[in-house]
Amino acid sequence: MGAQINPASISTAVRAISLHQLDQRWIEHLDMLTAAREGIHLRSLARNTPLSEYNRIAYQAFDGFTRDVVAAIAATLSHAARMGTLDPETLGLSRPSTTWTYMVAEDPFGSPEQRFGNLILNALRPTKPKGTRTP
Repeated sequence: MGAQINPASISTAVRAISLHQLDQRWIEHLDMLTAAREGIHLRSLARNTPLSEYNRIAYQAFDGFTRDVVAAIAATLSHAARMGTLDPETLGLSRPSTTWTYMVAEDPFGSPEQRFGNLILNALRPTKPKGTRTP
């Protein structure tokens, strides 16, 4: 007869596989959002609101997030059944060794109040006559 599998070990393995797949999909989602954020300020040149465009992109990307996580978990469990093991390390599901955190300015051009203040300051600065040089 085949060896009995402990239900607790099955539960632990399914939890580890689920967390790994959730982490992987979340990392991919954050990478996509970072790439979108990199050039989102250019949307203002097209007279689009960068924040609205960013939100639209983020909502569209997150729309199938849960479905993708569940599909990845199912595929990994299927692969585990074919290999005959539930060991996450044997399945190649190692966790990342480091985590990176980035501080990002939400609006690279500043808030509307900051832009208005800069406009006033630039208007009040004395202008140099043309043809004069500074040492």
